[in-house]
Amino acid sequence: MVRRLKTHASDTGRVYDYCFVEKRRAPASFGAAIEYVYEVSSDRRSFFAVSILVMDEAVADWAARHGRALDDNERYAAAKLALQQAFDEIADMRQSGRQLQVGPEKLEELLAPLDL
Repeated sequence: MVRRLKTHASDTGRVYDYCFVEKRRAPASFGAAIEYVYEVSSDRRSFFAVSILVMDEAVADWAARHGRALDDNERYAAAKLALQQAFDEIADMRQSGRQLQVGPEKLEELLAPLDL
């Protein structure tokens, strides 16, 4: 499978290359969530995995507030936006941003600009 490499110039000054790898149910030890796995590089030589956990609680809360469920594309959009926000806010993703959770407040914040 060919993966599409994307680039993000972050607010921290780093330029990240990343690609989506897979979507899967998160291990039970992380809580009830869907895990979106990305391969990320900040030097174009070595890649590391970053997991974005979109918590089931957050999705249920969003649905209750908006009167409808999020579809798969909207959940993926939330994960991708969370990744890009982390690029902008975390100085060293390899050290501090390998696993990120999207809870109810974060999901609402990420999706608000999309006017869903």
